[in-house]
Amino acid sequence: MRERGKHVFTVQKPGCAIRIVLRPGIIGRYGKEYTDLMEKVANGKGASDELERFHSWSQPLIDYILQAPAEELFECKEIPYVAFDPGFAFDMFLCDVCGEEAPTKYSLIKDGKRVCLECADKE
Repeated sequence: MRERGKHVFTVQKPGCAIRIVLRPGIIGRYGKEYTDLMEKVANGKGASDELERFHSWSQPLIDYILQAPAEELFECKEIPYVAFDPGFAFDMFLCDVCGEEAPTKYSLIKDGKRVCLECADKE
């Protein structure tokens, strides 16, 4: 896993790899006013009327994403297979706070508990 801020996934097995990319304009389908509001709400800065407006605007996008053909939403292309970095590890743990599974390398010890980064940011 490499976090780069993109809506991109690479699926591979030895000798074969496919890159799945969310097509441009899907998230911003309803314009800058919508994406500005999305950012505001995601950052916890939306007033109650803005939250209500965001959720009502979001439903058509959610419906579109759930109903559209995959080819309309994603570009899939074959790419060269690249072996994982030698340091790659798939060691997982269960967060002591939320109970969700996450890679151990993304865990912290907080107040004597092993927690995911999301729970570590709370409080």
